Amino acid sequence: MQRWRSRWRSVSRVLGQFRDLNVGHGPAGACPQLLSLQVLDLKSVWPADSPGRPRCIAGTGAGLHASIGPEAVTELTEKDFHVVCESTLEELQDKLDAFVEDNDLDGDVEYSQGVLTLRLGTKGTYVINKQAPNHQIWSSSPVSGPVRYDYIDGRWVYRRDGHDLLERLETEVKELTGLTIHLS
Repeated sequence: MQRWRSRWRSVSRVLGQFRDLNVGHGPAGACPQLLSLQVLDLKSVWPADSPGRPRCIAGTGAGLHASIGPEAVTELTEKDFHVVCESTLEELQDKLDAFVEDNDLDGDVEYSQGVLTLRLGTKGTYVINKQAPNHQIWSSSPVSGPVRYDYIDGRWVYRRDGHDLLERLETEVKELTGLTIHLS
């Protein structure tokens, strides 16, 4: 029990920047090892092969992570949101278009009225669009499904696990095509 408390303090220090941790407790009477904990990068504090590391993870089960609270979202005026969003989507369109053409892929990139569509033939279709009422960019991916991104510190970030829109696209497009793309 003492070792668990010591590790929890270490994790808490690492996550001190997050005021709104998404921490849930397992079933009534669950032991500390079954604590459902979502942490961004637990590896530095608690290596995967370490005994006593929590095994029951809340959320998607994709890994340990922390939810980023709404207070972290950069406040944008309606005008600023449209400027930032349009700039992001137009730059993304240019880079994706060049990628598809330069690599002679069976694909197509289209951008119209705030909706960016990347078709990769039989590999799937991405739809990335701005959601003005929420000040978000929504993405639908053939790999990871639907995700909503908030603008945080100059990046479009998924608040549930902290991943970046452009980095996720780079990873997934490489996974689908076998080719490296640089978007960020």
